[in-house]
Amino acid sequence: MGEKVTVPAGTYGDVLVIEEWSGPEKQKGGLQLKYYAPAVGYIQVGFEGNDPVQEYLVLTKESQLNAKEMDEVRAEALLVEERSYYYGRDTKPPRRSKQ
Repeated sequence: MGEKVTVPAGTYGDVLVIEEWSGPEKQKGGLQLKYYAPAVGYIQVGFEGNDPVQEYLVLTKESQLNAKEMDEVRAEALLVEERSYYYGRDTKPPRRSKQ
């Protein structure tokens, strides 16, 4: 908590750094580092050690969606989620309240 991190999209304060790993990653001495900025979300993902994936992501641009754009993104995300239940048949969809 409390880190200051600069990425191409800007400088963020009070950043939470999360160390994340799975069993196989930990056995090989690797882990992911995820940097979370309040009111923004993940601004950077990196790794340390012998992480087999070696994923690296960085926020390059921050923008705000208007209400119509947000509705379009939400609808697309729900379609992707529904497809995931078809392909991951053992997964049960979450219970949603009616909006």
